[in-house]
Amino acid sequence: MAGAAWGGQRKIDVLREAVSGAQQQRTARLVVFSSAPRDASAVPEPESNTDLAAALTFASAADPGVTLVISDGHPDNPAAALAVAQTFRGAIDVLYVGPESDHAAIDFMRKLAAAAGGDTLRHDIGALGNARLLQTKIAGLLT
Repeated sequence: MAGAAWGGQRKIDVLREAVSGAQQQRTARLVVFSSAPRDASAVPEPESNTDLAAALTFASAADPGVTLVISDGHPDNPAAALAVAQTFRGAIDVLYVGPESDHAAIDFMRKLAAAAGGDTLRHDIGALGNARLLQTKIAGLLT
């Protein structure tokens, strides 16, 4: 996410702007994660690894109706993340923000959504760096 997006912005900055705009439109709890999940008020700088299983476990403790996962589709342990997703009472919608050429990541994100009865959207944040378009997609998934 630290790499460049279309238009010269960093991918993380496009995501940060889009999430902030969507949060202003909707009430949602933001959980960020790398090696450990935590509540946050904004998207932080990219950190270390991607423990999606721990993040899903953390989020499920609040018994959400819908959880939105925004990811490039490369968790540390895909099998563990899918196992946690299958225990969700609510849906998991996913927004894949990696490149359209990464078929393995897209496939994982589809499986993640399917495991919890959610929907999948894609937005190549590197090629389509427009934060407003991404914000619209995020807001649509949060409704």
